Amino acid sequence: MNLTRSGHPVNLREHLLISLFLFVVVLAAFSPLLEAGFINYDDPLFVSQNVKVSAGLSWSNIGWAWMAGFFRHSSLVEYWEPVVAWSRLTDFSLYGFDAKGHHLTSVLIHGANAVLLYAGVFSLSASRVRSGLVAILFALHPLNVEAVGWLSARKDLLGGTGILLTVLAYIHYAKRPAVGRYLGLLLAYGFAAMTKPSVMVVPALLMVIDHWPLRREVGWRSLLVEKIPLFALAGVVAFLAWLSQHGFGAFLTLESIPPLHRLANAVINSWIYFRQWVYPSSLSIIYPISRLLNLGELIWAGCFFVGTSTAAICWRKRYPSLLTGWLWFLVGLAPVIGLVALGSSRTSDRYMYVPMMGLIAAVVFLPWEAWARTVSSSRVLCKSIGALVCGLLIGTLGLCSYAQSKLWRSSVDIFSHAARLYPDFMPVNLQLALGLADEARYKEAVGVGVRALQISPENGKLWRVLGRSLAKMGQLPEASRALDRAIRFEPTLALAYLDRGELLGEQGKMELAFADMEKALELVPNGQECFRRRAQLLAKAGRWPEALADGEQMLALWPHNGEYVFALAQLWHQSGDDAEALEHLKAGARAVDANPEAAIKTRVLLDEILERRRR
Repeated sequence: MNLTRSGHPVNLREHLLISLFLFVVVLAAFSPLLEAGFINYDDPLFVSQNVKVSAGLSWSNIGWAWMAGFFRHSSLVEYWEPVVAWSRLTDFSLYGFDAKGHHLTSVLIHGANAVLLYAGVFSLSASRVRSGLVAILFALHPLNVEAVGWLSARKDLLGGTGILLTVLAYIHYAKRPAVGRYLGLLLAYGFAAMTKPSVMVVPALLMVIDHWPLRREVGWRSLLVEKIPLFALAGVVAFLAWLSQHGFGAFLTLESIPPLHRLANAVINSWIYFRQWVYPSSLSIIYPISRLLNLGELIWAGCFFVGTSTAAICWRKRYPSLLTGWLWFLVGLAPVIGLVALGSSRTSDRYMYVPMMGLIAAVVFLPWEAWARTVSSSRVLCKSIGALVCGLLIGTLGLCSYAQSKLWRSSVDIFSHAARLYPDFMPVNLQLALGLADEARYKEAVGVGVRALQISPENGKLWRVLGRSLAKMGQLPEASRALDRAIRFEPTLALAYLDRGELLGEQGKMELAFADMEKALELVPNGQECFRRRAQLLAKAGRWPEALADGEQMLALWPHNGEYVFALAQLWHQSGDDAEALEHLKAGARAVDANPEAAIKTRVLLDEILERRRR
């Protein structure tokens, strides 16, 4: 079927085939993620151990997602991000605690974004070749693996979706301005606003494409006035983000990082992001923050920044794609480049998800602009060389993304890689030790913990991981000393009290053990894990009524957690009441089925109950 848009033929079959090809390429390059699990960095907080999100879709949870983080910080969401929360609720309704399904959703969203990027570039250029090339280079770039592979980064994927939908709506409006089309633009930007705060730069991005390729010659004042409603909505997004994060203490103060230092750091970071985009090697889930500026790096980055900006401005008429691509890159990075100090990492790969679109478009369109000025005799050679280069580039990027995706299959994989890059960076060593302990690789966890303590000897969390691992290895005196230090260095670490309480219980020191459990509950009054651990200790002491009461309280706090359904049923079974155990398993069957590990344990428990009944 052939249609016509602005004089350009449009073949829907070809567009569908290109879109399908983009999805296939994305699925192939990111296929290792379909076997990945949850990462122990942020995923427990926002996804896997999030009581609200893991409940799945319901009208009450949809309403909760709308209000969470709206006026004040909520520990269950990062910002006001209802679209992100709704996507996670949907994942849990579809896949439960099986991380593979959550990763499939992320891969499909990335594929959809590649198709939206193709549609946007085509609507501006009417070139299937250039549009497809921009989309596939974006889809396969290794810097995007973090946004796709890290489930906590779902906001970056959906933020990209919102921005691309807004750009498509704006292109539709700009070609023939009308009230209905402007309302569609506001609707698209409203969707984007519900994903992440950095979409506040979208009105400025639209100003960038006004120059090229839209070439809207109506005066910059008129273009600015036209976007006042969009800027107003951007201001609301920024204000909500400030309200949510300011009380939480996420913003570093001006005193801790002075403005000039931030500006210099932003210039350096712009160079780092550009360099990683050109040569994406040594990528890490987190990067160390340096409080000291490297003067040589600042001079080099400043020269690069000034030189590229000057070239883009001077050649804006001959090569307009260069200025648009460069400005898109800078504007897209502005909220996360270091001017506003956030987080514990200097840069993050996922922050390049939207900014790289402009750089890729510039790289793809620049040769065509230069090619248009060459003599016809050399064009065949240029096309042949260009096709060869593009083929090699696409293949290389695809292989790099596949290899990078493998690193995201588990916490141990991704943090082992990070620890090789930054062996003296304490956060990656801590997360690696935690990951190893979670996989019951206690000896390795102890080795990593001991090395990390040489870097940060008073880190309570490290001492806690070391103590728990030593206890699992049967080295109880050493474990006790480690947990004592964990509590001394970090007196509010509830998990350390729980671990020490369990250890004391194994040593028969029940009075001290229960004192530690009580302290943990003081620190986290509604901590379901505190009730679970204390219930197990009470069961060990034979105090069944109290143990079962704690088990009921644990499940009441997180009723859709299959692990907790199993734990309470096991308590009833151990107390001798198999009928009540079966009743709880029946009532929580859906929660158990949604958790693969809980389902396996439950089948074993059912076999034990049946065996007891036969006897």
